[in-house]
Amino acid sequence: MNKKNTLSVLFFTGLLAVVLAGMVYLQPEKPKAQTAEYDLRGFPALPSERH
Repeated sequence: MNKKNTLSVLFFTGLLAVVLAGMVYLQPEKPKAQTAEYDLRGFPALPSERH
């Protein structure tokens, strides 16, 4: 039971790390001229960039 528990913790930790790394890696650089395009792609611009 203890080994299974440890493997579960390692699995979820690894999965979380992959998800976070993927989010950071896939997040595009946001030039101010293309914020509308990134909004359509599902990467909302910061409120300060909408003006």
